[in-house]
Amino acid sequence: MPPPISEHAHKCAAKMFPADELPEVIRLLEEGSGADSERLQCAVLRISKGVIPKLIHAIKETKIDSRDVLMAADFGLDVDAHKTWHGEP
Repeated sequence: MPPPISEHAHKCAAKMFPADELPEVIRLLEEGSGADSERLQCAVLRISKGVIPKLIHAIKETKIDSRDVLMAADFGLDVDAHKTWHGEP
């Protein structure tokens, strides 16, 4: 069983996705986004803009080069930037 996503990432996901999509979003995050990294979880959420296909694409990109995903989400230069992001597009 994959590790659960962080509480902060869960709250952000809940703000971005409809309630009926949230279980799928959580599953995707747990299984594929470097679930041990809250920073990556938030980055893929931010890039997704609340759209599951975009989330899936962002998660796939983390497997190629997670640094690109962090930069695209504006979390690349500050390791704590994701902590001040709260699910806004």
